[in-house]
Amino acid sequence: MENNQQEKKYKVCICAIIKDEFPYLLEWIAYHRAIGIDYFFIYDNESSDGSTELLISLAKAGVIEYIQWPSKVNRNNQIAAYQDVLLRAREKTEWIAVIDGDEFIVPRKHKHIHQFLLEHKNSSAIAINWKLFGSSQHQYKLNGLVMERFTRCAVKDSFVNGFFKTIAKIDLTQSFSINNCNFKDKNYKYVYPDGSIVKTKGGRDDYIDHNIIQINHYFCKSREEWIFKRLRGMADKPPDKKYRPDNNFDAHDQNEEEDRSILNFLESTKQEMESLILLTGLKSINSQIEKRNKYESALLKSHHQMVSVTSTKAIKNGNRLANMENFSEAIAAYQFALKLNQSSPWSYYYLGNALVKLSKFEQAIEAYKSALKINPNVAWFNHDLGLAYNQLLLIDEAISCYQRTIAINPDFYKFHYDLGLVLYQKGNVEEALIYFKKAVELYPEFASGYKQLGDCFYKKEQLSAAIKSYQTAFQLKPNLLVKYYSSLAKALRKQGLLEEAIAIYCKIIEQNPEEYPNVPVVLSNNLGKFLESLQNLQNEKYPINYIQQINFPNPNYFKPPFTLEQNIHQNFCINPPSYAKNVMILVPKGRIWFNESWAFVLSDANDDILAKNCFRKPEITDIKPMIEHLPSVLDIDGRVVFLSSRWGYNYCHWMFDIISRLELLNQSRIKLDSIDKFVVNSYQKQFQKESLNIIGISQERVIESEVYCHIKARQIIYTSMPNQGIPGKWHCDFLRKKFLSLVPDKNISLERIYISREDSAVRRVVNETELIDFISKYGFISVTLSSMSFLEQVALFANARVIIAPHGAGFTNTVFCQPETKIIEIFGRDAIRNCYYVVASYCNLEYYYLICQSDNQRKDLPPKRDLDINVDMNLLFKLMQKAKIS
Repeated sequence: MENNQQEKKYKVCICAIIKDEFPYLLEWIAYHRAIGIDYFFIYDNESSDGSTELLISLAKAGVIEYIQWPSKVNRNNQIAAYQDVLLRAREKTEWIAVIDGDEFIVPRKHKHIHQFLLEHKNSSAIAINWKLFGSSQHQYKLNGLVMERFTRCAVKDSFVNGFFKTIAKIDLTQSFSINNCNFKDKNYKYVYPDGSIVKTKGGRDDYIDHNIIQINHYFCKSREEWIFKRLRGMADKPPDKKYRPDNNFDAHDQNEEEDRSILNFLESTKQEMESLILLTGLKSINSQIEKRNKYESALLKSHHQMVSVTSTKAIKNGNRLANMENFSEAIAAYQFALKLNQSSPWSYYYLGNALVKLSKFEQAIEAYKSALKINPNVAWFNHDLGLAYNQLLLIDEAISCYQRTIAINPDFYKFHYDLGLVLYQKGNVEEALIYFKKAVELYPEFASGYKQLGDCFYKKEQLSAAIKSYQTAFQLKPNLLVKYYSSLAKALRKQGLLEEAIAIYCKIIEQNPEEYPNVPVVLSNNLGKFLESLQNLQNEKYPINYIQQINFPNPNYFKPPFTLEQNIHQNFCINPPSYAKNVMILVPKGRIWFNESWAFVLSDANDDILAKNCFRKPEITDIKPMIEHLPSVLDIDGRVVFLSSRWGYNYCHWMFDIISRLELLNQSRIKLDSIDKFVVNSYQKQFQKESLNIIGISQERVIESEVYCHIKARQIIYTSMPNQGIPGKWHCDFLRKKFLSLVPDKNISLERIYISREDSAVRRVVNETELIDFISKYGFISVTLSSMSFLEQVALFANARVIIAPHGAGFTNTVFCQPETKIIEIFGRDAIRNCYYVVASYCNLEYYYLICQSDNQRKDLPPKRDLDINVDMNLLFKLMQKAKIS
């Protein structure tokens, strides 16, 4: 017999007799396939709801065996089906489970039912206890699987859980009853899952165990589903006993405990359902759903005397649920109302409203259309259909709906207002203006109408009318000011009424400090009361968003440089401004775009440009048309400081244009720890990594604008660049304070150094060998900075007393020199720049310069720009004598 069993095609199959179970069949079969059931013998007792077509498709795919099983007089159809399966399946399967379509076998100890059966090789049959599941308090049939929707069940020792169903070895089974079975041989072993012997002769016992396996029995489901189950009748009962008593629902609706163990198989069940749909090619499943809906409506109609719920009552329940914001169940209530009365337009209308609340706009549109087919002359049906179209940006369809609405009821202000909104959205400002005017004419205290009027006037550049409309709106409804203050403020600013705009911003902050992050930047030379208000109210919770002007004192004059020339070169004839004016801008929801060869642009949340710097043509006046053509945006939910600058990869620009600007954060009391990301040109060179690390900015907080040139952030902080690329004294003071203290004390230092540019691409000294030989006589040592770490460079210059070098980024380090250190900077005539003279002046150094001939022999350099230098030794010697270092 064991060999016989091994040769059989299936390990375990299910036999079930069903009638009109279409909504549940696919889930039920897919679930049992997921736990390991191999095959199904489904007996169809005259279904008429689409079940038959579904089962035939599954049979053609080889998933089930489909047996038509019509009712016969004087025959228990269910028991007869069980006897038939013993003959039909005997040669095909080792085990057979006899269950109903509302019963799910749930293994709890095993992941697969075959594993469970392996522990029962010596058993003849296994009795598995029910676990009764109630309605989970659902009145109506919601979307979702049975196993998802119903998770509340009876307590373990509930009387009904003593019932069981049986899985039996088919070769040993003589017959089945509904719950148990009879055996061919008296030497059978009928057990519970734990191996205990089944002693009862009936289908119930006081023994209840759900630890290993159980049968989830979804007897009643929701109240709506119970109604259809009851009206369907029982196949194995005579006509006078065909219908279950209505109080059966209350008796079985037990929800005392929660059991979600079946959900361990949820994902595999969904995958099986998808596989079955593909396997069977169930393209007609929608038509079968429609057939089920017609079946349910016909059932309600033919048994209306048995149904206590009316369409009106279901609508009221739906409205109650919608008011409680339980929109899913409200939708189910309206759908049930339609099954009770398909000619009720209000059921469709309320259904559409609930669908809109769940953003199911396409379905809502169909519901509203159905309402209009029944009664096209209800204004609200047309109006709300327009709202749904508008949500899908089907503006023309929405406009048509609103126009029909107004034709039905021209005297309601909101209908005119909503038509004005979509016309404005489409860009038809003139038409929108007409309807907004009509709205406030019908309802003179309609604040939102005046606000929209203001928007129209603003678009038309009629600023006085816009300001008047906004002011009327906020007088009528002051709390609108918090939401729409920017509209009035923008109109005031555009009209040139800056003080009035600032007053609006101050009022908003006073009323609602949480609006700090949304206050836009006010571009003004004198922020006055607005800036003062923000500073007074500043705290850590609400960041300030404004332009802050930070002024640092500068020396009154620069000491002239030393030179051999009779007249000082014009580039050195400069005086420092009395104050170095600097700006810091904090922008909520800002955007930065930086193209090093073209432009830098900073815009606000509305993409209006706040700051820009164009390096070449064309000039950028509006970034909005460019956005879709820019590289993909990096969107950061945090606080970002933008430090990148043109040529920011260069050592000089890195130190003065990037690193030193962090001082503006210190001056504004913004801690570096509060910043999420710092944007710099690149983070590849050693000096970049080392300097940021010293300051306390780790690699994880750095964004390279070379990689991400287009950035949006919850807040962008931008600080102004040095004026015309020339650093201020505070730049130098910050760098000295930050890095000089890290220079170690050394007994040996190089007091006289020459900075070579032999590894540079431009401005090399063509006769450098001769130059080094010459100055070495006076104690000078040649060094190449690119071979040194950042702090080694700082230490080198901090300890030097005399420095000679051709013009280049290495001179940046003179910011670390001690006062009175002597500097000789050598220029070619094509590139005479004063930035290091300015640094020397701020740091109180003795600055000398020497202008020599440029050398244009190299063909790899652009003409007349950054050419190599030919140093005249005689002139250099004379300048050294002047500096008293020869």
